[in-house]
Amino acid sequence: MMQKFLIISFIISSTLINVAVGNSQQTEETKTILILCALSPAQPAYRPILDGIRQKLTEEFGDRYSLHTEYLELESYPKDDYPKERFDIYNQKYRDIKIDLLICVGRNAIGPIKQFAEDYLLNLPTISIDFDFSDNGFKSNLKLNEQTTEIGMKVNFDKSISYALSLFPETTSIYFVGGTAPFDKFLMSLAKEASKIIESSKELILITDNSMDKILQRVHSLPVSSLKFFPSFN
Repeated sequence: MMQKFLIISFIISSTLINVAVGNSQQTEETKTILILCALSPAQPAYRPILDGIRQKLTEEFGDRYSLHTEYLELESYPKDDYPKERFDIYNQKYRDIKIDLLICVGRNAIGPIKQFAEDYLLNLPTISIDFDFSDNGFKSNLKLNEQTTEIGMKVNFDKSISYALSLFPETTSIYFVGGTAPFDKFLMSLAKEASKIIESSKELILITDNSMDKILQRVHSLPVSSLKFFPSFN
């Protein structure tokens, strides 16, 4: 994960520097970066990603940058039914601000941006950070325009399970614990597929479709020799 953040930081600085190539005066101007996060601010993964972005920007530009962050909160609306009037708030808010770089972070952020963003946003140099499930047979939409640098984060459940078992060879049972959100169930299906590599001597148990209290009670009472695997819990 740390290596992924280093790659993201390098791409951000490289993209901003390339935008300024050919105009030496522009390199001294304040850079303005807009980050559009797909989900709500409550997502734990956003903090290390945003902290890494700020750290790299500070290293490269000191205090000569302005960072704006917005949260689309896609999880609050039906799939493929994001309200245009909400995105119009962002269109209006940044219309008169000269933005140097757009960073899209999180699941399916590109969809509503393509659908509702005004041209000044659609044509920006863009870094798109999202899950890439192409290895699992699912197409991912990470590209906003021809100036998009795509950073696809792949999920390797089979390697995670194999590595966990190598750390705890005395494991007798593996519990897959998941939430009820659509994305939770999707990742649980990938984890179940990956679990086929597990030797038959290990017992596999699913814990899902329960309240948080019931799941916590169940997990606290699991045997010491068991491995708990959480594909996703939203």
